[in-house]
Amino acid sequence: MSLEAYEGKVQARVDLDVCYACHAIWFDQFESAALTPGATLKLFEEIAEKRDAAARPLGEMLRCVACRG
Repeated sequence: MSLEAYEGKVQARVDLDVCYACHAIWFDQFESAALTPGATLKLFEEIAEKRDAAARPLGEMLRCVACRG
């Protein structure tokens, strides 16, 4: 999982936790709505670029990337 910055509507940037290996994005509260249309497009472009990467299956128990709960 890596922390990636995207342009936000209100804030200067929105930091998203992204894991291309397991094809997952962790959105904290309101992060998905805070992205600008251009940032959403950039996120989808990056997902598309990395779609052929070797996939790691998700575990049976998913934990919060912030608190591990």
